[in-house]
Amino acid sequence: MTTSINIPSCFDNPQSALRSAFYRRNVDAFKNALEQGGDPNSRDSKDKTVFEDVLTSPNSEQFVQLCIDNGADLYSRNSQGKYPIHYAIDSLSPQNLRAFISNYDLKKINVRYGYKNSLHMLMEIFSNKNLDQEATTECIKILIENGCSINMPNEKSRTPLFMLFRSPEMKYKREILDFIMKNEIEMDLYTYKSTEMLNLFKKNFPSADIPVQTTRIVDTDYMRSLLLQRNEEKFISNFKIFKENETNKHKSQENDQNKSNSYAEDCARFLYTAVSENLENVVDHLVDEGIDVNRKPADINQRHGMAHLACSHGNYRILEALFRAETKPEVVNENGKNLLHIATEHFGMDPSRNPSFSYEKCFYLALDYCDVNQQDEIGFTPLHYAARYRNDKAVVELLKKGSYIGTKSYLNNETPIDNMSYEALEDYLNDCITTNIRRHGDEEQEIIVDYNFLMAPKKKTEEFGPEIAPLQNIAIHSELRPLIRHPVLSSFLFIKWSKLAILFHLNLALFSIFMLSLIYYIVMCKTLTLEEQQNSLCFSLFWCLSAISIIMLAIREAFQFFLSPINYLKSVVNIFEIILIILGCALIFVYNNEQDSNDTFLRVLRAVTILFAAYEFLQLVGTLPYLSISTHMVILKKVALTFFKSLLLYSILLLSFALSFFSLFGGHNNDKSDASNSTDSKKDEAEEEQDNFNSFGYPGIAIIKTFVMLTGEFDASALALEKSGAYSIIFLLFVFLITIVLFNLLNALAIDDTQQIRVEGELVDFCERINVLNKYERMILGRNWRWLKNMISVFPYTIPHGKIVIHPEKNNEILTYKVSNSNKDISINMGNEQELQNLNNNIALKKMIPNKAISDKLQKYSSGMDNKIMKKIRIILEERKQAKNDEDSALINRILSMESEIKILKSTIIQLCDLIEEKKSS
Repeated sequence: MTTSINIPSCFDNPQSALRSAFYRRNVDAFKNALEQGGDPNSRDSKDKTVFEDVLTSPNSEQFVQLCIDNGADLYSRNSQGKYPIHYAIDSLSPQNLRAFISNYDLKKINVRYGYKNSLHMLMEIFSNKNLDQEATTECIKILIENGCSINMPNEKSRTPLFMLFRSPEMKYKREILDFIMKNEIEMDLYTYKSTEMLNLFKKNFPSADIPVQTTRIVDTDYMRSLLLQRNEEKFISNFKIFKENETNKHKSQENDQNKSNSYAEDCARFLYTAVSENLENVVDHLVDEGIDVNRKPADINQRHGMAHLACSHGNYRILEALFRAETKPEVVNENGKNLLHIATEHFGMDPSRNPSFSYEKCFYLALDYCDVNQQDEIGFTPLHYAARYRNDKAVVELLKKGSYIGTKSYLNNETPIDNMSYEALEDYLNDCITTNIRRHGDEEQEIIVDYNFLMAPKKKTEEFGPEIAPLQNIAIHSELRPLIRHPVLSSFLFIKWSKLAILFHLNLALFSIFMLSLIYYIVMCKTLTLEEQQNSLCFSLFWCLSAISIIMLAIREAFQFFLSPINYLKSVVNIFEIILIILGCALIFVYNNEQDSNDTFLRVLRAVTILFAAYEFLQLVGTLPYLSISTHMVILKKVALTFFKSLLLYSILLLSFALSFFSLFGGHNNDKSDASNSTDSKKDEAEEEQDNFNSFGYPGIAIIKTFVMLTGEFDASALALEKSGAYSIIFLLFVFLITIVLFNLLNALAIDDTQQIRVEGELVDFCERINVLNKYERMILGRNWRWLKNMISVFPYTIPHGKIVIHPEKNNEILTYKVSNSNKDISINMGNEQELQNLNNNIALKKMIPNKAISDKLQKYSSGMDNKIMKKIRIILEERKQAKNDEDSALINRILSMESEIKILKSTIIQLCDLIEEKKSS
């Protein structure tokens, strides 16, 4: 007798050989691969094992037995939630199922896939005529024979027996029913869908006696069926029995690890079902029983926590019950959304007429447990959603809780300000101003201004955040821009500007010295000879001042470039400053010993340098908040831009007239006489150039002359209009269209722009100040220099608690709450009495200047809050007081009205009583 050996399989990977042998249905090769180390439990790239493939394939009982003999796992659940027995069911092969069950622990035969046991799976396909119904029937009988329950409910409280009763009439249905009756399998007709079960039993067994109701087993399935039937009273009354049964079961099965957690798992499933079905009483009871509200049932695909589920339904009573648990529920889901995100998305909607449902109440409840600055997967905070859906009430409440108004989303840098309504923001800003009026025993009035909504949430890696960016966003939006004048925002801008005032003034002083010394140096270069320059002490002094100041300017620009190269190069002003430094260095260090008597290049260089210096000086002066300088600078820019746009539009008309005039009056081939030409040739060069300009001698000169004539500056006597009537007509057309119409149109546009800007002068001034502060803030916050960040930042050290206190009776003195002794802890002792301190606590400046007197002098804020701002604050407080008085008056009037109505009602009742007595006596 010879033995057949599969030689290739000896050299193949045993796992590949095992799978290959099964696909070829070669039992010997399959057995050999197992002996060589093939593992029936090993998963392939599709997350399937050989054993699962074997179980699924019909008529594979030999392979099933070989796998079991070689350690196949019969009890573990895979990632899809299926057990091996369910794959044996999928094969619809009685042979496979018998081979499997003969080696299986029958105590575990009711394991579920989802909420279905093996009989549920077979009953679902039982009536499908396209499948082998005979094989399916045989599999059902094998399962029933081996103890698979026909009374176990699925997620809809349907048992396999119920599904069998409802299936269409056929030969195999009667065969199974007879098998059940013959083997005296217990049929539970009372626990699940009892009315329907009894009717179906009578229909399927007309002559049989109805089974007597047996003692009901209070198990997991029964308790869950009560939840699905929404029978809260029965569930609560039976829960104690269920708990005792589970406790006794655990005592008898102490070594079974799976049973040790079954009670907690079942309760978690009960709680999830109760929350899903809005069963408030059940949730209350389970929470009181100490059920873990954060445990997620293993067999439920639950993406969100219990609290999220309740909040999405708007069921605030269940949410309230969950928060009553000892371990608070999770408030952030896997997408980064907390309960406030969900509530604000639905805030203002009525989910149901049921009084237990209210997204608004869910929102107020979640406010105490959720981070108002939590960002979801796209970077939105609850404030983003509240603003986007125009839920003004939610916006105000979130801001009161400290929600940061400037948080940017991850995708398009959207902030809550982009969708916020004017009314909501104004209402909140008004609420940010509070006063103690006059407290008992305190002679000082205190006005408190809250800036918490401008405090960026502190991150682990960033101590300082953007502070002026929210104001910049408000200024950009035309609807919200007027709110910049609100005393809360303008006072913060006042403090922020005061903090950096020394830098602006030093910068202005440095550039003023540079500009004056450079211009004076250029003038002296023009007026003094080289010998006089060398002997002039004044000339040397201004050359030195120019050289030192331009070096300092170069260092300043290099420092700004190093702070933020990209932002620096994006600014046109910075490019102009670089050009100015290059021009200044060329004049001071390169052309410092040359005369310009006949050097046109040097003359142009000096002229351009003076213009660049003047432009830069205007830019710097325009940032100062004094004498409405910034307003005038905005007017200049606006009018210049308007003129440029208008001239660009009408340039075609101007160029047409310029070339027309050149054609009429200019050129060398005119019709002058030879005598005249001979006379012109004797003119000197200067007179010739003047004549060319007045007579449109060249196309370029003609264009320049035409633009000058636009302003009304022209000499009509110098034009040869007498040559032809057409000359006069074209000239008069130019005077009418250009000099009269276009010029006055441009003046009207300029006046309109000026008036518009003057009306909003204060707002324009604030917006310009915001632009400057935002520029510096973006540059400095991009670097890791803590001392410099602290120097420009108001939070968290200058105003650690986000609030200031103003004393109106002490020249509007500004104070803030004192921080604790710890350098890291900036929290405030929230007691009744909080210690106040001045705002003069700029640590960075104190480190730079050790002398306390000098540092205090330099960083000293104004004597107090600006008087204009204080006037606006008083107006808001007076309006609030007046509104409160009006409300009180209205309430008093209502009470008086009710009293009078009660008196009338009382007198009427007395009269009725008297009439009744009279009738009785008569």
